[in-house]
Amino acid sequence: MKVLVTGGAGFIGSHIADALLERGYKVRLLANLEPRIHPRGCPTYLNDSAHLLKGDTRDRAAVESALDGADVVFHMADYRGYWPDYAKFFHSNVVSTALLFEVIREKRLPVHKVVIASSQAVYGEGQYYCALHGLVLPGPRASKQLDRGDWEIRCAECHGSLVPVLLREGRANPGSPYGISKLAQEQAAFRLGKLLEIPVVALRYSNVQGPRQSFCDGFFRDLPNLYARVASGRGAHNF
Repeated sequence: MKVLVTGGAGFIGSHIADALLERGYKVRLLANLEPRIHPRGCPTYLNDSAHLLKGDTRDRAAVESALDGADVVFHMADYRGYWPDYAKFFHSNVVSTALLFEVIREKRLPVHKVVIASSQAVYGEGQYYCALHGLVLPGPRASKQLDRGDWEIRCAECHGSLVPVLLREGRANPGSPYGISKLAQEQAAFRLGKLLEIPVVALRYSNVQGPRQSFCDGFFRDLPNLYARVASGRGAHNF
């Protein structure tokens, strides 16, 4: 069986590729080697048994080439962060997903399953319980509240304290452009997958850490940087 892993040169994608190769799958990687994440170009940790295609998931020709012969797709490529790159979030995360299904339909490709990388960011500030108003999906805290040193998440109706509860997967409330784009990506993938009768799974990753994590990725760099300081003997003070 042949598997395409988009974002296959990245942290999560490369580990997925290794796991697939260990299980006997033939693996193709599609990666644009984003300079912000891969300032030194193609990483040395990539498995030589995987076929690497350099290209962008927003580029039709690259997607068509990468999908050729694929039975399963792990769509791990995304653009993440807290920068005001509103359009890029949607182009990279939503448009690329729509293009993936568009090419599958147009070329009548026999793809059996698509797995996409979503995020805990779709939950926004999380889910809480208010004694007066029940389940609450709070929005971002107001600047005035933060300016007076009040960091608590409060009920928008009564301004009372809230108790955190276990997440209900059916309730999403993204507060950042990145989170909004990931929820839109999920919805696009599920609807288009159903239309084309292709099973779709969305994995809502939550602060994944480990080997191959890029120190240049501002979204997840705090823990790797802290580890690097401790390992080098500089300690965690003033971090």
